[in-house]
Amino acid sequence: MKEKVIETYLFSGIKKEKLFENINDKDEIAAAEKYLQNAINDAEFTLSLLKPYLNHEIKILEVGGGLHLLASYLLKQAYKLVIASEF
Repeated sequence: MKEKVIETYLFSGIKKEKLFENINDKDEIAAAEKYLQNAINDAEFTLSLLKPYLNHEIKILEVGGGLHLLASYLLKQAYKLVIASEF
């Protein structure tokens, strides 16, 4: 089974339950959990595509919205990121 590095990174800093503690509606919690899991899966997939090209000498342009899980992970790993809003 493939290690889920983004998910491991995310939940090493916060408990999943803490993310949803202020949501009282069960349907909203379920939707939020689904959104989060989709974001994690997307970040994991994108990381798998990028891995052959990653090195600490290049700058990586981060473009897009979402939760920025991959960008956060890459910054923590000391990669150089340029955020699109800096342009």
